[in-house]
Order: sequence, then structure tokens, then C-alpha cells
Amino acid sequence: MPSHVLIIVENLPVPRDYRAWLIASSLRRKGFRVTVISPSDDKAAPGVFKKDGIVIVRHKLYQARSWIGYPLEYLEALCKEFCLMKKIYKLAPFQIIHACNPPDLIWLLASFFKKRGVKYVYDHHDLCPELILAKKNIDAPEKLAFPFRLLYRLMLYLERKAVRKADLVLSTNATYEAIALERDGLAAGKSFVVRSGPKKSDLIFGGRKAGGGSAEVLKLAYVGVMARQDGVDILLKAAAILKEKKLNFQLTLMGDGPEFENLKALAKTLGVENETEFTGFLKKEEFQQRLILSDLGVTPDPLTPMNDASTMLKTFDYMAAGLPQVMFDLREHRATCKDAAFYVSPSTPEALAEGIIKLAADKDRREKIAGEARERIGELTWEGQGEAALLKAYASL
Repeated sequence: MPSHVLIIVENLPVPRDYRAWLIASSLRRKGFRVTVISPSDDKAAPGVFKKDGIVIVRHKLYQARSWIGYPLEYLEALCKEFCLMKKIYKLAPFQIIHACNPPDLIWLLASFFKKRGVKYVYDHHDLCPELILAKKNIDAPEKLAFPFRLLYRLMLYLERKAVRKADLVLSTNATYEAIALERDGLAAGKSFVVRSGPKKSDLIFGGRKAGGGSAEVLKLAYVGVMARQDGVDILLKAAAILKEKKLNFQLTLMGDGPEFENLKALAKTLGVENETEFTGFLKKEEFQQRLILSDLGVTPDPLTPMNDASTMLKTFDYMAAGLPQVMFDLREHRATCKDAAFYVSPSTPEALAEGIIKLAADKDRREKIAGEARERIGELTWEGQGEAALLKAYASL
């Protein structure tokens, strides 16, 4: 069995990238030598670090803020990743490259090392073509303006190349696997579903009181990335409706992202800045404690081709805290949460506000959903399903 795995992450620093860290930790515990390349940011310094026996190499990376800037970001990332890969290979040759998208470009680097017998694993975190639709708030590629239709087709091409060049493809859910098999033409024997999920030690609902927090102030929580496709703007608009309807609430938004400052400005424009707290990025222990003290979690990701097919990590965080949650009625939301959530439709601020009001007024239903959450999350732990699937996949290499 190969002994050294190089994991490449371009989207987030490690260990903050939760899935990448779960995989790295599991492989390390099973005897693999593991090195991770990832970008740095203002909360994760560049340099070489060692954590739990895993070597983490973080490099500085320009962060694009517009479509024009993305080619520069990707070019810089590829150059720095390639230089680091060569240095690492010279010091301690690796036998597997485990590439986490987005973007779907790391196969270009892997191709160089495949000539030396290195295996290439493609870990499919996000649907990059559908991400374009989500960012433009469009539900079909033919509705895109001509330049973005070309970009969409380029993303389809790069995804297909990333999949077909791989010796092994890991999908986060069955919908992603179907895309790899049907859209990208992956051979069935190279495909494995490895679902992300919380570790058993992250299940914290035992510290939560029945019924949640204060009955006087409804405590709403959001945890996760704040990008255009995540629907936090919809949540803020729903909060404005709640205020208009005289509901006494406090909304805590935990996380960061490219829309962070715009969302703070939107909260002020909507007149809900006093009811809304933007915490920024919090360590796991901090946001877990806040979730325990909350009444409802909110998953405002609207219905888009990308969101409908994707599994949201925030849903696991809420269930791990035994927290009832309100969410839009999406295919993978139901596949993940089943009866452990309150579903609303369509994906509008009005529907989301109405769902929050209904659940806030029904304590029995909240407690029933919380009970379902505790039961459901027990079936979704990393140790219970993700790690076993990962190791089975690696054994096939």
C-alpha cells in the first residue's frame, strides 16, 4: 500500500477545510504519511506546520474579488503548488496526489507526477459549472450571457478532464457521483461516495437544554461561508420581515466570506443591524457553544442547480448540536436531514420568515425535530460511514 499521500487544497486553509482535515487525519491514523498543501489567510499563517503527525504547508495566495481576477489567482496557485510539490517529492516522494476541488485544475499538476507512477485522486467538493449559475442567480446555462456561457462550457471541460484523468474519484454524495458517471463519463470501478460528517466527538447535543434558549428572545443561528450562493442575503431579508411582524429575535451569523462586508451593509439598509450579530470566523468550540444556546438553526441556501445537488456542512453542525433547523426544500437537504428539519418553499425571504414564525410558535414540533436531529446525526458520523468508505476507496488503488 502506498505510504505517502499529498493532499492539495486551494479553496481554504487546512485544517479549516473540514473535509480535507477529516480525510488527512483518517489516512494518518491508518499509517499513511500525509502532507497537505493549502493557502494561507489572515487567520492561518503561511509556513510549514505539523499537527497530529500531519505536515501542513501553507502558502500565500492572491484572493480574487471579481471574475477578471480569478485567472490570476488560479495561475499563482498552480505555480506555487507545483513548486511545493517538486520540493516535497524530492525530500519524500509521494505515491498519491489527493486533489480537492475547486478549482478543477489540479489535474494539470498531477499529470506531471503520474508519469512517475504517482496515483491521482480527485475529491469532488463542489460543482464548478453550477457555481457559475449560482453566482449569476440563473437556473440554466442557456440563460447566461455569451461570455459566461463560454465560461460554463470551459468549467464542464475542466471538470470532465479532472474526473477522467483520475485513478479514483471521491464524491460527497450520490448526486455528485451520478454527475461523475453520467456527465463526465467516469468508469464505475473508479467511483466511491465518501460523505462528510461530524466526528463522534463533535456531537454536542448532550449540553443542550430541552426547548433551546430563552423563550423571550428567539435565538436564530447561521454558521458557514458567506458567498453569493449561500443565501445569507435571503436570511437578512427574512429577518426584516420578522422585525416587521414584531417577532422578538436575535440573529447570529457565524462565518466569513466574500459577501461579508456587503451583508453587513445590507443588514443596516434593512434596519436589522441591532438584531444581527456578525461574529466573523469562529473556532469550532466557540460556534458549537453558540449553537447549543440557540433556538433555531437556519440553512438559507436557495434552490439552484448547485445547491440542489450539494450537501451543506452547516446542516451537520446544527444536527450535532441537537438544533432544529429551517431550510428550503432541496433534494440533498432532504437526503441529508430527512425528518430532522422544517422545510419551506419557494426560496424567498417571505417563505423563510413564515417557516421561522411557524416553528418558533410550535415548541412540540421543535423538540420533535431536535430529537430527529440527534438520531439522524448518529447515522452520519465520519467514523460511522465516511472513514470506512474512504479506506475502501484507497484500498482499490
